[in-house]
Formats: sequence, C-alpha cells, structure tokens
Amino acid sequence: MPVEEAVTGGIIRVIAWFVMDIFFGALCWGIGWLILKVLSLGTYPSQDTKSGPIIATGLSVLLIVITALMIYIL
Repeated sequence: MPVEEAVTGGIIRVIAWFVMDIFFGALCWGIGWLILKVLSLGTYPSQDTKSGPIIATGLSVLLIVITALMIYIL
C-alpha cells in the first residue's frame, strides 16, 4: 500500500507542477507582458528582462480583475 500511495502522490505532484507551470508561465506571463508593453508604450519588457517581474505584474492584474468582478457580482 505505501508504494501505491507514493506513486499516486508522485503523479499528482507532477500534474500539479504542470498546471502551475502553465498558469504562471503562460497565462500570468502573457498578461504581464501585454500590460507592461501597453503601459510603457512598447519599451518594457526588453529581451533581457527576467520573467519574474513580468509574471508578478500579470498575477497582480489577474487578482485585481478577479477582485473587481467579485465586488461587482456581490
């Protein structure tokens, strides 16, 4: 039984990592990149910009939009 639990737990961790990687890597990065390009009139982010600030911007915008929608709905 412990071997089955270990395998199942490992599979769940891989799936969770994959979903989080897609969420942060694609969705938040894409939103952050677009917002930063629009706000900086195309000058930021440049080619050598690390992905951390871009993902943080995208996540912040996403959280603000979700919060605004929840306030509007409720």
